[in-house]
Amino acid sequence: MTNGYPAIVSTHTDVLAACRKAGVDPAEVDYLTFDHLHTQDVRRRLGTTVPQPDISPHQPVAAAFPNAKLQPQRAELEALADLHPFQRPWYQPATFADLPPERILPLDGSVIHVSCSSFPPAS
Repeated sequence: MTNGYPAIVSTHTDVLAACRKAGVDPAEVDYLTFDHLHTQDVRRRLGTTVPQPDISPHQPVAAAFPNAKLQPQRAELEALADLHPFQRPWYQPATFADLPPERILPLDGSVIHVSCSSFPPAS
């Protein structure tokens, strides 16, 4: 205990459990984004075009978010092709090789403009 709080948190969740708890159907998620691609293995999120020896050796990985597009920064996505050897363990470029290309929507810049018709305009 530290100041009356546990020093180590023992309760964890995953993205799909958090969606269920929030009442969000993963099939209704349109976009996935991360602050950086390092340490992100998005194969289970987007699915793959071919089997993956380490997680699904006999068939392509099914997408947990079947309609979502990944929105990475274009510069970071392009950097995966020529990583410094010290970066390779963090970025895992091989995990991006077999993603469905139509599910990747690269961004240029740091602002995402979202249009949402289900909310009234701000006044």
